[in-house]
Amino acid sequence: MKRLLGIAVAIGWVSVLSTVCAQTGTNLRRDAEQIQKLNYFYRFLIGNYVDDIAVDEVVERSIINTLSELDPHSVYLTAEEMASVRESMSGVFGGIGVEYAVYRDTVIVVNTVAGSPASKAGMMPDDRIVAVDGESIIGISRADVPGLLRGECGSTLRLDVMRKGVLLPALELKRDNIPLPAISASYVDESVGYVRVGRFSHTTAMEFAHAIAEMGTIKGLILDLRGNGGGVMEAAVSMTEMFLQAGNVIVSTSGHAGAEKHYAASSTGALSSVPLAVLIDEESASASEIVAGALQDWDRAVVIGRQSFGKGLVQRQVEFGDGSAMRLTVARYKTPSGRIIQRPYRNGHSSEYYRSHLERYMGAADSVQTNDSLLFHTLRSGRKVYGGGGITPDVIIKADTAFWPKCLRQLAASETIADYVLSYVVSHRGELLERYPTLDEYDAAFSLSDADLADIAYLARERGAEIDDAEYDASKTTVDLYVKALIAERIYPHGAFFYICNRRRDKAYAQALDIVNRWEEAGRTILQTE
Repeated sequence: MKRLLGIAVAIGWVSVLSTVCAQTGTNLRRDAEQIQKLNYFYRFLIGNYVDDIAVDEVVERSIINTLSELDPHSVYLTAEEMASVRESMSGVFGGIGVEYAVYRDTVIVVNTVAGSPASKAGMMPDDRIVAVDGESIIGISRADVPGLLRGECGSTLRLDVMRKGVLLPALELKRDNIPLPAISASYVDESVGYVRVGRFSHTTAMEFAHAIAEMGTIKGLILDLRGNGGGVMEAAVSMTEMFLQAGNVIVSTSGHAGAEKHYAASSTGALSSVPLAVLIDEESASASEIVAGALQDWDRAVVIGRQSFGKGLVQRQVEFGDGSAMRLTVARYKTPSGRIIQRPYRNGHSSEYYRSHLERYMGAADSVQTNDSLLFHTLRSGRKVYGGGGITPDVIIKADTAFWPKCLRQLAASETIADYVLSYVVSHRGELLERYPTLDEYDAAFSLSDADLADIAYLARERGAEIDDAEYDASKTTVDLYVKALIAERIYPHGAFFYICNRRRDKAYAQALDIVNRWEEAGRTILQTE
């Protein structure tokens, strides 16, 4: 079947071809003949081949193989993958509103979403779900839990729940729309607001505006886009225009099938004069780069961190009748100064493309693109900026490799830390909240004991991890901070993990906080340097 490489879904491609013909008016007679040839081959194959052919497998593999010969971002998504994508992009899913973990074969409630069916039914952190619709789920894998708890809004399910060893009366819950937060954390530190945007979905701009409103009066803002791989372009545009003047171009797109299109701020944003720092890293891609690129080109924000991914291609999602879809690259986008930030690639060599990104991350992630053919200038002060390799920060902060030492990676990979944190929270939640009523009090005073750290290493070795004593001793401070932040995320308000890690260890965050706090002498100086 591998020889069927290049077979396309005939009806779909005829439709696409017709659209192209209508848009361009070009004589595509030869292409039409090739489509007819493909149609004939496909019909003859399934009608005459000596054995039965699984047509769905042939078609799916044909699409996958065809797209694999194109750019690295044109891909096929199965029906299952598309279901997950729809949830992520819509910002909601049908469920009961619990954050859970599987610990010692049992589903344990970590937290409930305010106003959700689970919250209204009285479910609480540390409850154990032992049966769903009368069927025991003891021993279930984490991957199988969503299939039981999620479903269509309005559908019902019955849960058997144990609390502190006592079986509660069965709970009847009706599934509802549960939000998938796009904002990973938001808080105020030294009168400076901080918002970490995890992804760009249809609800991101609204969530961002809500987070800003809750902060009250702030003297500046840190927008954290690190690790944000992108999402809905329109969401990135909507959020960016909050920082710009009316008419400022945010991004432009151009492709084979249409004229160049410009997206600009429709009005002057409420945050157009707020001192602003933007954090990016090598995993900031696509929509994140649209935001960072626009704010950098308009000299609106100081960009801090490491060179971004470099994804400047726009995909159009085409869905098929069976729930699957393809994402086909249809355009390139440019920042307001005209930069194309897409990294170089060769069609059909996606593994090479992603390997080069990994090599840059592991070795030369902080290199700056200085090819004069890719040189542009910002639109207000005329500072030099470069295209062709992502967004290069105004202030480069090298990766803190010490924060993720080998022993910590081993602890995470063996799921030792996840299980230890869950067990610790179940046993000590009440005690911690009594001793440290607020996150600030917890952050200031709590730390793991030597016995706690020894227990973590012992548990890891029990699971087969090879923990070097000397390295573990040298990394105890880092392990303590990481576990402490994870415990906080389970007990205190959403975003507690980043609140602790940012303030305790993050050099890029510290630099951003300093620049925003000293905006007139620090921030403006950087943005006015030519």
